[in-house]
Amino acid sequence: YLRGTWGWGIGASGTIYLPHWAPDGTLTGCKLRDGAGGKQSLPGSRYEHLYGSWLGRRHKAVLVTEGETDAIYVGWVAAEERIDIDVFAIPSGAQKTIEPQWLDFLRGASPIYLAFDPDEAGVGATRNWIEALNAAGFSDVRICCLPLGRDLREARPSLRHLLAEARKPLQEPDGIRFIITDNSLRH
Repeated sequence: YLRGTWGWGIGASGTIYLPHWAPDGTLTGCKLRDGAGGKQSLPGSRYEHLYGSWLGRRHKAVLVTEGETDAIYVGWVAAEERIDIDVFAIPSGAQKTIEPQWLDFLRGASPIYLAFDPDEAGVGATRNWIEALNAAGFSDVRICCLPLGRDLREARPSLRHLLAEARKPLQEPDGIRFIITDNSLRH
């Protein structure tokens, strides 16, 4: 699954290679992960497209995650459970600017589920995505709720339950911004 669907490879030293392609199949970059937690990219790597976009759009529903491992985990679960949903990830973490080509790629998707990490960066990314999707005319955006401190891969929720429980975002009151830090809510 990792090699065949996502193109992952393992080097002789145990380094994991996570290639990124453009929607047209052009290799644009490759992240490397070693067994000691080290992270780097091959020189010249660019992460301009949603991770997984080279797989194309096959379903109306889409789930966007914060990282590659979350996308791979949820993609595998969706395939195993025969849930018709496409899964993509933000290519460089929650702080990445939302690119217009990402929104173009997602055009026609409904609903779009956002399942970002339940930390300050993930909450900020969720708000930014909601604003960008609303401004681009997407009308069915839903937020997946994960346990604090656990991403999708760690939490391993029932995907059917996660999608069923996802809610449309509430409008944020003018001048008030909510931030979750250290398992508490501040505004």
